[in-house]
Amino acid sequence: MNKTTKHNCPKELSRLSGVPQENIEVAQKKISNFLNCGYTKKLKTAGPCNLKNSGVLKVAKTKKSSLQITAFIPAAGAASRFFKPLAKLTQAIEKNSYADFILAWKESKKFPLPASIQTLELRDNFTQESLRLAALLDLQKPKALMPCRQGTTFLEEKDKELSAYGFIEKKCFVTPPGRQKEYTALISADANYDLLEQGKTLSTIRFNQSGEAIFSEGSPSVTPAGHGALYALFKDLKSKGHEHLFIQNLDNLTGSSSKVCDSLQGLSRFYTHFLEELKGIRLSLALESNEGLIKAEKTADSLLNWLKIDPDAYVNALEYLFQNVLHRPKTISLKEAAADPLQVLGMVPNADGFVGGIPFFWESSVGKAKVCLEGPHIPAEAKEMLQNNDSFFNPVTVFSELSNDTERFEKTASDFWFVADKTFAGQRAFYVETALYELLSDSRYHNVAFVELPEYVFRPHKTLADCQGTV
Repeated sequence: MNKTTKHNCPKELSRLSGVPQENIEVAQKKISNFLNCGYTKKLKTAGPCNLKNSGVLKVAKTKKSSLQITAFIPAAGAASRFFKPLAKLTQAIEKNSYADFILAWKESKKFPLPASIQTLELRDNFTQESLRLAALLDLQKPKALMPCRQGTTFLEEKDKELSAYGFIEKKCFVTPPGRQKEYTALISADANYDLLEQGKTLSTIRFNQSGEAIFSEGSPSVTPAGHGALYALFKDLKSKGHEHLFIQNLDNLTGSSSKVCDSLQGLSRFYTHFLEELKGIRLSLALESNEGLIKAEKTADSLLNWLKIDPDAYVNALEYLFQNVLHRPKTISLKEAAADPLQVLGMVPNADGFVGGIPFFWESSVGKAKVCLEGPHIPAEAKEMLQNNDSFFNPVTVFSELSNDTERFEKTASDFWFVADKTFAGQRAFYVETALYELLSDSRYHNVAFVELPEYVFRPHKTLADCQGTV
């Protein structure tokens, strides 16, 4: 770093931005390493998880009713791919150039856009400053508040889908700062929901190639620190009585067909059954007696039978469950492992060859484990494996057992972080992110089950082109 100035002094940057000083200090250190060494941790992987190696499980059927679950829907982030085609429209309005606007409008009008944009197609409307300002404000809205099809926003569509799934008791939407009133206006009036803001305590700041903070309008440029920062909200949710989360991306618009609802309800019941059996094992092991151990072994054997694991594959059901199904490192005691929360991540076949959000086995310092890796953490040789193996992809369909202990996420975050390299205000900008699904799927600290889902539960809408024909 250069000599201390307001552009790199953590205390001053915190005062000017409102972002906690600790967040800035951590970001500075990691970005300095990245800029000087190109550092992003690459894991020693042992191959992708799939059905053949039992890293991914089939959905086992159960007659048990699903638990009542809280939907947890993160904001859509920067969504740069989505907004990129709208840059010409924005520039034309800012320049007050009707000719440029019409050219940009011809390219964009096939997409669902706010009505205020179409209004400007008439020259008389374009000349009115108030209408241009209204259009600009609409173009600056977060993705959740933008149309995913004509007349319906992403937020409204996701709200309807969640209601149709059949197992959601309450909804928690994470909002960008200052947008809660707009969210409230769009969510159905009879919905049982909370709004949680990803404010400055869950944010970081952008740095340039010299490692100095980027300023915008006199203040450090603040940006969310990725979905991984949202784990800080879990303890508060737990204290308010929430026990189980269903986590899904706002822009994965699955629709609410019977086949989609049936698949997600099946995964919800899988989570319910697995968790009830796991809780039984916890209670039995807590007795610390031979009787308790025998009872826990019997429950584990029943669970393996439900999962259709060949009985000839194991002698000790408890050890096999935790070490060969949940893939907990052998250095962790069975009692400790059972006490950790359950995370069930749906997985779809990786037909499109994605190189991020892939479940992998890896060699950790405490033994073999598994995790759902983002692209920056997958070494080149492991990416090549994806071409020759039946790999799976995380569509962000997660059932999560909440815990009061968030330290487990902090431990994972110290290993699983990466530096985003973006363009901001015409220059390269760097900031530190973590991915929530890496943090949730680290089997060093969680009981993790990757479970196969059909490909139709993954319908991402990352670009405006994806929104054409939205169900």
